[in-house]
Amino acid sequence: MEMAGPPVWLILLRGFQDAAILSFLGALAFAPCVLARDLAPRMAPPLRRVAGWSGAMALALGVAWFLAEAAQVADSHGIAATLAAVPDFVSYLPFGQVLLARLVLIALALALLARPLIALAPALVAVVLQPWLGHAAQVGGGLTASEALHLLAAALWFGELVPLLLCLRALPLRDAARACRRFAWIGLPSVLVLAGTGPAQGLVLAGGATGLPGTPYGRVVLLKAALFVLALAFAARNGLALTPGLERRPSAARALAGSIGVEAAIGAAIVLAAGWLAQLAPGGG
Repeated sequence: MEMAGPPVWLILLRGFQDAAILSFLGALAFAPCVLARDLAPRMAPPLRRVAGWSGAMALALGVAWFLAEAAQVADSHGIAATLAAVPDFVSYLPFGQVLLARLVLIALALALLARPLIALAPALVAVVLQPWLGHAAQVGGGLTASEALHLLAAALWFGELVPLLLCLRALPLRDAARACRRFAWIGLPSVLVLAGTGPAQGLVLAGGATGLPGTPYGRVVLLKAALFVLALAFAARNGLALTPGLERRPSAARALAGSIGVEAAIGAAIVLAAGWLAQLAPGGG
């Protein structure tokens, strides 16, 4: 059966915006969640750069997504017609209101970037609003809270992988090993939360186990699950096999950096798959 669905460009636009906002929150949360106090000042400049680039990308892609959705709702063509459709898009559709609120929150977090702990609050709220832009809000019940928890866990895992790579490159091996060990205490619970919430949401929205292989939505759920299992294997290798030898063998740092890079790439693919799911009708309906 051929998979029907939204335009590829709209899937990619939403997926990359999701990835950028998770990276933004992860970069802001990395120092308070992972780094020891003596390491935080040394890593502040590169972390601020990552947060700045991620936040700017999240804002730019968010504006593009906002305008694309307004154009689709109004069936408008051209920038002038799209801009003219924006007031009605925001006034009458909760979807448009949430999208606009997220843009304001991202812009606020970027304006507060010089004070990352304060910027963390609006960035976190922007991520937590995500379920109201998807199927969870339509289904209701506990699914909205489950997806919010899922997204926060994704930010603390996927969003913190690039900052962890920066630590491996910028810090002495002993300090990098400390950061990697402390990350494990954040990354492992986050992955467990993802493993617990993701399949439950997928089953509900696919229409049960029979909807997994039998619908476009279900097949993307299976793709996302397969990617997650692959990412989990790399995460386990990084935490259990490569990190313990980091202080003893300098070559372990290169191997760990490469493995984290692969894990981050798989994580990005998972986020893109999640964006695809958000654009598909649940259960193929």
